Amino acid sequence: MDINFSKLKITDIPLIHKWVNTEAVIKGYSYNPTTIEETEQEYIAKINKVDPVEAYLIEVDNVKIGYVQIHRMIDFPKYYTEIGGDDFTAGFDIFIGENEYLNKGYGTKIIYKVLEELIFSNPHITNCIILPTSSNSRAIKAYQKSGFTIKEKSRLDNQSDDKVIMKITEVEFNRLKY
Repeated sequence: MDINFSKLKITDIPLIHKWVNTEAVIKGYSYNPTTIEETEQEYIAKINKVDPVEAYLIEVDNVKIGYVQIHRMIDFPKYYTEIGGDDFTAGFDIFIGENEYLNKGYGTKIIYKVLEELIFSNPHITNCIILPTSSNSRAIKAYQKSGFTIKEKSRLDNQSDDKVIMKITEVEFNRLKY
């Protein structure tokens, strides 16, 4: 299986819009259906670097199947303080948008590649924290299989769903065998 990441482009927005309106992505990522205008507004800000995240499409064997965005915790000081990150902590948000790629083991392999190529390849990052909702058991299992451990459950910023704070360090990641 060949996993690659390509920078998100404006021409990818219709595909993102399709994905963020699928049942699986709404349940674990977007939480509500969105219009094309809302999708354009959010993702063009990422493409144009107005939003401080790096946005990528996930490709498996040259097929676009999902999305990942990487961010440094210091770019989001509100969450940075709440979850205990430091200047060397990154996070990411991810989803698989193509239903035929769900529940087949792709998630764990993709998460590993995200950590290897997009997170810990940066010499200034030594920790990674992710925040799935406590009801997203599929994502939590994939993160655990990828080496993340649960640190705590928390309700951040008055959000309606509890978040599970999960962490992996670069040292822990380097001990994994894939």
